[in-house]
Amino acid sequence: MKTLQLDQFNNIIIENGNLCFIEGLPAVAQNIKNSISLVRQENPFNIKDGIDYFNPSLNKMGGIAFISSQIK
Repeated sequence: MKTLQLDQFNNIIIENGNLCFIEGLPAVAQNIKNSISLVRQENPFNIKDGIDYFNPSLNKMGGIAFISSQIK
């Protein structure tokens, strides 16, 4: 797996005018981190991706168990 390298603020890293790429385990870890932290409608390619954290009913629908199932 190969992907663009991001900093801790999810900005694309550019060195000497070139995009930086990462491969292997660091790329997988970065993609997992981004997928877990994705809030619904943040993905410009699929606005149905992510968890609807700002939905007021999220807190009323089973608490931690419901949120855990949404993450899975």
